[in-house]
Amino acid sequence: MRIFGVVCECNPLHTGHIWLLSQARARGAEAVVCAMSGNFVQRGEPALLPWWVRARALLENGADLVVQIPTAHCLSSAQFYAQGGVSLLAALGVDTLFFGSESGNRAGLEATADLVESEAFVQLAKALQRGNLGYPAARAEACRRLGGEAVLLSSPNDTLALEYLLAVRRAGAGMGILPIRRIGAGHHDSRLGERTASASALRALLRAGKGEEAAPYLPKGLPGPHPLADSRWLGRAAVLAVQLAPLERLAALPFCDEGLARRLQACADGAADLEELAARCASRQHTRARVRRAVWCLLLDIRREEVLAPPDCLRILGATETGLALLRGPQRLPVCHSLARAEGTSFGRVEARADTVYANCFEKPLPQGESYRQKFTKI
Repeated sequence: MRIFGVVCECNPLHTGHIWLLSQARARGAEAVVCAMSGNFVQRGEPALLPWWVRARALLENGADLVVQIPTAHCLSSAQFYAQGGVSLLAALGVDTLFFGSESGNRAGLEATADLVESEAFVQLAKALQRGNLGYPAARAEACRRLGGEAVLLSSPNDTLALEYLLAVRRAGAGMGILPIRRIGAGHHDSRLGERTASASALRALLRAGKGEEAAPYLPKGLPGPHPLADSRWLGRAAVLAVQLAPLERLAALPFCDEGLARRLQACADGAADLEELAARCASRQHTRARVRRAVWCLLLDIRREEVLAPPDCLRILGATETGLALLRGPQRLPVCHSLARAEGTSFGRVEARADTVYANCFEKPLPQGESYRQKFTKI
């Protein structure tokens, strides 16, 4: 059986995602596995809709099995987000990793991966950062100077695609890659295309109460009656957590150091909410997303070792009959169908806190323990 896998957030699932899933089938996939973010996503935000809503939508639109990427990997850099997702797919025997990218250029991605792994690239990128270029800009400039395709390190989906490829190599999974050229709206495009719209544009419409404008780009039934999560409902709680945390605690956060920790403390004074804190704190060296992720890691008590370690279990969010058949084969990781079964693990510790915090990201908080009560979806 040919098993294709994709790392995704589906925040929210839209026509572009559905088209991508159809392309996997058109190119020979007999089963499609999705490694999906849970209730927090890599840009440093709560997911617009809870995992159980997004998992069902995926199953109803082409997926056979949906597993959760640990929150510790979701609230991380692109490298560790990709490693978390790829590790899960490898454990399930996925033979082809497919993804959308601006270029769809497999040869270019392979060549750029070779370049990025070279010592010359690493040293040049570090030198450019010391020269006051931010991390993304330094990598793109290093690639250009060394004769590579710098555009592949400047386009959001190509950049993430490169991390997927590097994660496959590091895992030694023997997994093939299949980049599919993205169609329609760009990653951050605020305009609505004829057939597709970016997830960013759709989130903005839904949060503004313009569901009718978003509806043509969403599968039937989304968002439906479901409330929408937004970090603003936490108000100053996130800022207060930064103000109360000792400097050493902030400096120990994943991808944080004493410089960023001091900047967080200084910028928290008077900040109205997390978005204002991120805007104040952002710099060439620290993007807004990185600042937001650091604060969420503080709230969820995520530790560096939990980001660096590979996933320690397969949490199943939903499956079709084909997906269930995949689970009957030999697994490299223990399988759990509910959070209750993950108690006592590193994964379970973080997800328990994530459930509590996420429940408070709504105008009317969700009942505590909702992620525990939700069973995996079978269709």
